[in-house]
Amino acid sequence: MGQHYEIDICWPVEELHHYVILKPICIHKMNIIMIVKEVEVNGSLYKFTLTGQVLSQVDRLKNLYSQAYDDPEAFEQISSDIAGTISNIAAAIEPPASDNDLDGVIQEIITTVDNRKAEMNKQVTRKRRRKR
Repeated sequence: MGQHYEIDICWPVEELHHYVILKPICIHKMNIIMIVKEVEVNGSLYKFTLTGQVLSQVDRLKNLYSQAYDDPEAFEQISSDIAGTISNIAAAIEPPASDNDLDGVIQEIITTVDNRKAEMNKQVTRKRRRKR
């Protein structure tokens, strides 16, 4: 059975950026989601694609930030992992973000991931309630 995708395209009124979200319709209970989003940071437009790899890198980055916060003495050891993870996430950004904009684009990516996870959790909760 092939993979089928439903495509949602939205144009927010207050922003002129477009968001394309590809959602699987029927893929044997697999949850494959790819989000392509454009953001403006400091007057520059950037586009990023959230793949499974980027999602896991965002989770890793958040865990590393948490470790650094919980154990400030370990920050020097963790900082190289943080920098490497940020570089991996930055590879999903087009065009490559300038040094001045990278933090802002990474924050947009983290926010997008968090929002998408919250939306998915709500959908799962609704489906569980319907089955009862």
